[in-house]
Amino acid sequence: MSNANLTGIVSGLDSSKIIEATLASKRRPINRLERLVKGVNAKISSVSDIQSQLKKLEEQMDKMEDISDVLSLTGKVGSGSEDDSGLDVINISATGEANEGSYEITVNSMASPEKMRSGTTFDTKVSEVTAGTLEITIDGETDDTVVITIDEGDSLATIADKINASDAAVNATLIFDGSDYRLQVVNEETGFTTDSADDALVITENYTGGSGTQLNLNQVSAATNAIVNIDGLDMTFQDNALDEVLEGVTIDLKGVGTTTFAISSDKTGTKENIEAFVTVYNETMELIRKNLTVTENSDRSFSLNGDTSLSTLKAKIQDIIGSAVDGVDGTFSALAHIGITTEATGKLSINSDDLDEAMDKDLKSIGELFATDDTGMADQLQNLTELYADNLEGLLKEKKDSLSDQKDYYQDRIDSIELRLESIEARLTRKFSDMEVAISMLQAQGQSLTGLAG
Repeated sequence: MSNANLTGIVSGLDSSKIIEATLASKRRPINRLERLVKGVNAKISSVSDIQSQLKKLEEQMDKMEDISDVLSLTGKVGSGSEDDSGLDVINISATGEANEGSYEITVNSMASPEKMRSGTTFDTKVSEVTAGTLEITIDGETDDTVVITIDEGDSLATIADKINASDAAVNATLIFDGSDYRLQVVNEETGFTTDSADDALVITENYTGGSGTQLNLNQVSAATNAIVNIDGLDMTFQDNALDEVLEGVTIDLKGVGTTTFAISSDKTGTKENIEAFVTVYNETMELIRKNLTVTENSDRSFSLNGDTSLSTLKAKIQDIIGSAVDGVDGTFSALAHIGITTEATGKLSINSDDLDEAMDKDLKSIGELFATDDTGMADQLQNLTELYADNLEGLLKEKKDSLSDQKDYYQDRIDSIELRLESIEARLTRKFSDMEVAISMLQAQGQSLTGLAG
């Protein structure tokens, strides 16, 4: 059907505008529903923003769930002078679990692994080794002896590869002295636990004869344990990394000698850790407050104002922050005790002087405020944020799903009305077109009758 029939040339009516006006009046419910869809989309976006911010808070608390992550301590070796740095003897690292103090340490010997080397030499890497077996035993653990089979035709390099591919806790390498090759086998671990250092690594050779050359492995150097003296107390260790001597302190042995070391608190580092928490917390509370607040100029349909789940989340966070922490052994059991208070807006503020005073008085209990298992700020806020922000089954995920269902309902109504309007438009178009055709035919008949009368 030609659109020319709707121009009104015949009838004098602008049928297209009449139809457009009619449809416009009937589109008002769609306009209202489309605005509702925009409002729901805005709410979904806001919930997603809150989810993301809660994830940031969760990540921050994850960084503070151990006292060593809250408190910052430093280890200083030697006097600090060029002549007495002590760094050629030890390195020191400390966590928040350490206690402040000064110590003297003497390293009498370093821990080292046992080494064995073939007594015979081989012209090349591919020189043949006599067939048989190698039985490798570590620290006298005969039940865990590993047997390496030397097959007829196996080369020196093949034997090294077989040893390294086995479960034996050793490393095998080929050593070239400029003219010949030897097989060297070294324990993976330093030190020894047996009565004799010679038993740290035992390799028993069994040859069945045939071609090739026997290895004849001999000890190059026996295993040694680390022997140290700290403040007059003699100690022996298998390893050069001592992480159990002092709680929260790792002492890495570097060489034989005597030096001093001290563990002291790094108040600046600790304060930075706490300030990082306060920053993320305040960002979180500000975002929640913003979404719960409606101004005179704001549209409630685009706001989460009055949302019970969000209001409950805010209240629970504030309750955790404002409550005392159970299980703290030290002086401070609440943030307010260390100079961290809640403002009227819900944000936290830090009184720097009060925090400094608290760190001077009882540093460890500050760490416990955050890091006490289950009851500390870190665990409590982590559990709460996970409950709400989890992308699979969190309460805010459920909120978004509910809003999405609401949006789908509105969209289905819009689609239904649009289909109905399409039907109305088609019907009106057809009627006006038919009217134009009918008027045109009547005009033609009138002109014909006038001609006959003339």
